[in-house]
Amino acid sequence: MKIVIIGSSGHINYAIEGIGLDKECEVVGVAPGSKGESIDKVLNMLGENFKGKVYGDYEVMLEELSPDVAVVACHFGDIAKVNIKALSYGCHVFTEKPLATTMEDLKALKRVYYQSGKRLCAMFGIRYKPWFFTAYKFVREGAIGEIRLINTQKSYKLGRRDEFYKKERLMVELFHGWEFML
Repeated sequence: MKIVIIGSSGHINYAIEGIGLDKECEVVGVAPGSKGESIDKVLNMLGENFKGKVYGDYEVMLEELSPDVAVVACHFGDIAKVNIKALSYGCHVFTEKPLATTMEDLKALKRVYYQSGKRLCAMFGIRYKPWFFTAYKFVREGAIGEIRLINTQKSYKLGRRDEFYKKERLMVELFHGWEFML
C-alpha cells in the first residue's frame, strides 16, 4: 500500500508504528496539512529509511502520488478540510480527531465520505487497551446495569502542547462544534 502522511501534529505515532509492522506498506510522501505546520516530527519518526518525497502542498502530493491511504494529522481546525480532500482524491483516511470543528464541516465530510466508498477511521489508539476493553465487555454483558450518562476527560498540560493549541479562535471553534452533543 502506498501511504502519504499529511501533517505532523497529534498522534501520528499510531500510524507510523502500524506502518512499520507491515512490509507491504510504504510511506511515499509527506506534507504539512496546515499553514505554518512543521513536518519535522514525522520526518524524524520515519528516520533515514524514508525514501519518499517531501511536499510543501498536500494536494499536489495527493494528485501526483495517488496513494491508497492518507494519514491526516494536521492542526485540528484543518482536519475536516484535509479529510475531504483526501477522500475526494480516492484515498482511505486514517485521521487525527476531532473529525470536524463545526457542524458545517461535519456535514460536508459526511457527504464526501458516503460518496467516496472509502474508509474513514479516527485515531482512537487506546480504545482496545485492556482496561478499556474490559470495561466495555462488562457494560456489554450488563454487569453494571443500564448506562444513562458517561463523562470522560483526558487532559494535557497546556505547556506541553504545540502552539496551535493555544490559539483562542481554534479552541472556540472546536468546542462550538460539539454543542450538538449537549
